[in-house]
Amino acid sequence: MKKIKAPVVRYPGGCFADSYDWRDGVGPADKRPRRTNFWLGADSEKSPANHRFEPNEFGTNEFVRFCKLIGAEPYLAANVRSLPAQEFARW
Repeated sequence: MKKIKAPVVRYPGGCFADSYDWRDGVGPADKRPRRTNFWLGADSEKSPANHRFEPNEFGTNEFVRFCKLIGAEPYLAANVRSLPAQEFARW
């Protein structure tokens, strides 16, 4: 990413934003909740077992640190399907 000079990186990405609660991705990584994957059932039988749960090991702090390392601006994506707009304002 640093080599291609990505100017902006979005988090969370893709359909993950549909169910992401930013509060799950803050604080000590080992204390963050594991959530059932919102898209459970969309994977095939051959999909790895770890697709069933989201451990929230990569959260807001890790994302911002990653952006600094590669020289990109962080773009925090909000999806009001998962939380009210006021919760995203607190983020």
